[in-house]
Amino acid sequence: MYTISSHELTKTVIAMNNTIKISVSGMHCGGCTNSVRMALEKINGVVSVRVDQATGTAEIDYKDQKPETDDLVGAVERAGFKAVLPV
Repeated sequence: MYTISSHELTKTVIAMNNTIKISVSGMHCGGCTNSVRMALEKINGVVSVRVDQATGTAEIDYKDQKPETDDLVGAVERAGFKAVLPV
């Protein structure tokens, strides 16, 4: 029997996904990054999101079908920020 750690499983799942990187402007604090992350996580097909305030970027991991550009930009704008695709 082979046992896999949760860390190894997470790396495997992320490796199986595709990633989109976008620029996000207007973030000034941790609350901003959380707002952007939560907005993007609601999009169908998105499996994880990493938002970096310092670089002004968001990395969106998705599985199967790539999210529509309008959906990504719209989610960020509804959260009160500006998104630019691609980085």
